[in-house]
Amino acid sequence: MDEVDIENKKARINKKIAIAIGLNLTVAYTWMDQFANARETIKKAYKIGKYVYWASSWQGIIDEQEARFNANHKTPISTR
Repeated sequence: MDEVDIENKKARINKKIAIAIGLNLTVAYTWMDQFANARETIKKAYKIGKYVYWASSWQGIIDEQEARFNANHKTPISTR
């Protein structure tokens, strides 16, 4: 996301590509239980394009997955 050139449509990583990469990274981070990285990627995507249509829906998915993760990983499994 550091190589993005939002002004040049012919750039290797232009605005559209950067937003698509942001979505893919957000999805990957969410399913790898790296919720902080997923949220950071959404913030970066918002900086690139103010109207990132998928960001608000994925914010809810991240919150839901994090709540499930925390609920299932609070108590360690005993091995008696």
